[in-house]
Amino acid sequence: MGKQPTWKRTSVQSLLRNRSSGNFYGRWKISGKQKWINLKTDVFSVAKLRLNDEAGNYIPPGAKTVIKGNSATSVNRAIDTLRRLMDIAVERGAIHANPVSLKPTEGRLKKKVTQKKLTLPCAADVQRLFAAMENNDARGGWSRTPESAEKNSRGQ
Repeated sequence: MGKQPTWKRTSVQSLLRNRSSGNFYGRWKISGKQKWINLKTDVFSVAKLRLNDEAGNYIPPGAKTVIKGNSATSVNRAIDTLRRLMDIAVERGAIHANPVSLKPTEGRLKKKVTQKKLTLPCAADVQRLFAAMENNDARGGWSRTPESAEKNSRGQ
């Protein structure tokens, strides 16, 4: 008869139990390496909850920052879609009134859209840009050298 392994698998993915201590551990494979976290409990139901909490807390190295919410435009578009679906349900008699079309008692239903302030270059910067484009001396471009400017002014 063979030796029993140290780790016992459970019915939950990434959740293992140490046979000697009875504690549960979370195990993930990230970027080819295993990441182990001690869940500090020997109760299965508690271990499942802690596993979900730990999985949400871990950000792998090099990952982009977590987005904190949806943009106002996305939320407002979803609310408009929900409002239209509820209007259809009212038309078909599935519900009496559209709960989304009513004004909420506190606050607003849609997010306020804040637009970024538009910053334009000053007139001097625009003139410098155009001058650089005219004097770029590039092939196939519209570069203007003093000789070509004279030819154009004389009609040649």
